[in-house]
Amino acid sequence: MSARREHFLRQFLIDQRPEVVDFLTKNISIPRSMSPARVHGSSSPFSLQHQGFAKHILECANPSLGITDVTTCSATQVFKTFGLLMMLVYRMVHVPSPKLIVFPTKDTAQKAVSRKKLQPLINGNPILAERKPANKDHFTDMEMDMLGGAIRLTGTNSPANLASTSEQDIFQDECCKFEHHSNEDSPEAHPMDLADERAKSFGADAFRYKSSSPNIITHPFWTRYEAGSQTHFLVSCPHCQHRFPFEDWPDKTHDDRHPGYEKVGPDYRSLVWSPEAKDSRGLWIEQKVRESIRFICPACAFPIPEDCRLGMLDDVEKMDLNPGASDRNRSFRLPSFYSPALTFGDIAWNRIKPSDLFANHQNHANSWLANCWSDLAYNVKEETVKQCISRDYGRGALPFKPRLLMITADPGERLTHWEVTAVDANGGLFVIDWGTLLSSRELISAEFLRHRLYTVPGTGEKIVPQVGYIDSGYLTETQYDICQASGGFYWPTKGSDAKHGAINETRAASRPNLKLYTYSDTQAKDELYGARISRHTTPGFHLPSDADADVILGHAGQMKDKSTNLWKKVPADHYGDCSKLALMGLWIARTVPGFM
Repeated sequence: MSARREHFLRQFLIDQRPEVVDFLTKNISIPRSMSPARVHGSSSPFSLQHQGFAKHILECANPSLGITDVTTCSATQVFKTFGLLMMLVYRMVHVPSPKLIVFPTKDTAQKAVSRKKLQPLINGNPILAERKPANKDHFTDMEMDMLGGAIRLTGTNSPANLASTSEQDIFQDECCKFEHHSNEDSPEAHPMDLADERAKSFGADAFRYKSSSPNIITHPFWTRYEAGSQTHFLVSCPHCQHRFPFEDWPDKTHDDRHPGYEKVGPDYRSLVWSPEAKDSRGLWIEQKVRESIRFICPACAFPIPEDCRLGMLDDVEKMDLNPGASDRNRSFRLPSFYSPALTFGDIAWNRIKPSDLFANHQNHANSWLANCWSDLAYNVKEETVKQCISRDYGRGALPFKPRLLMITADPGERLTHWEVTAVDANGGLFVIDWGTLLSSRELISAEFLRHRLYTVPGTGEKIVPQVGYIDSGYLTETQYDICQASGGFYWPTKGSDAKHGAINETRAASRPNLKLYTYSDTQAKDELYGARISRHTTPGFHLPSDADADVILGHAGQMKDKSTNLWKKVPADHYGDCSKLALMGLWIARTVPGFM
């Protein structure tokens, strides 16, 4: 049966698409030009030997699973482009539709991928080749008019190509190398976002795949990874069968709460080798390091030799570190340990080899461990936030008669988080109450408001909040409706990317009579997380003695990169956003003569 007749008849059938790996195993051979280190002869059958993790990633391309976004954060030369092409050819056959593939440059797309990998892959496999156009002029390096939909390749150095067509499937590789040309005077969306826009019209049927080695925590690719499932792959110790993900932890900076490593002590090292593997000058000798290298099981301390590693890679289990992620959004992390071609010795030697120490540490984190490299100005950990807890008052109680008492709220897709914050005479912020609502409309309900009554200590006076501020980023018009319905109690707010100018009073574009307060998100985070929480500068930020895990964790995880001077975007920081609005409310109050 011809490919075109098969494509036509499939329209009458119930979805019977095969599993991705099953299809690839039965139909696809890998040309040597795609993987010269692993393919002997002109081609080799598709195989996932010693890559047990790959099935979990590749199956995401099956539309029956309903997954729309896949982000693979990988070490260099570990699965990224190979996985992209395998997903592409599966969907070329089983989800025929227009497809866009984006690389950092047009040159990479044309010479390194189209000519050396994609075209040989299509030409060398009959199930793909029969979908080629009859007219050879329609099968070019940068556009292939395949049966069911064209495949276009482009580079981000050709921005017009990211905004000219509509495709169901968007594949993006080496995203952290995409050049982003933008400034405050001429803002431009990131190329990743521009490419994703091409699939908007396909809704839940769209498929967006991104892969890259990471660089810094503030890069939007890393943000996409963190928003996904954050899936790690657990191997099994050959001695005690304990499950853990491979990690390179050389010192006491590791996170001992990482899944699989709960039992390790402060002196744990994952990769160890003989301390005698040094020369007379005290420098490591590569051959002796490689000969004595072992990976230490984090449970039983068994020294796992290199000859056990490949077998361990055949038997992996996945663990999602972000269970709150949408079922449609999967993300994966693949350090170099998961490459069949690399060894424990390769990874260790790359870290300790003579080189520029700073540059090598950064390269090792990004390109070998699939981790971000960060020189942090601030790193707000849970322990840092706990130091803001005061013994002087409890939840729901005022520690003094405040100069200002306000409600702040951060509406979201699932819940609206709110806080009540008291301000003392020096400008100190004291969180006294918090919680969640199913809808931001409940902020103006009688049931919610009558419980926001607080007693001034020593006097018995009952007071209520004087003003409220609502983040208007989500369902903007709904938040405007709520503010107008409150009769001037609530006011909409919006953070901006401006680096200067703390607050600005303007008007909502759709409501000329409604005040809208915009504020510098950077300055708000600098003062709240940098000065008040991290450095504990006066007048401070305070939580009650019985602050629960929700409000503590809602203020943790914030990081500011010293090199870029940017704050990392943190998911689920809703209570922190409420506190930012309280700080903004203080800034506004200070503009009133006689307030302080």
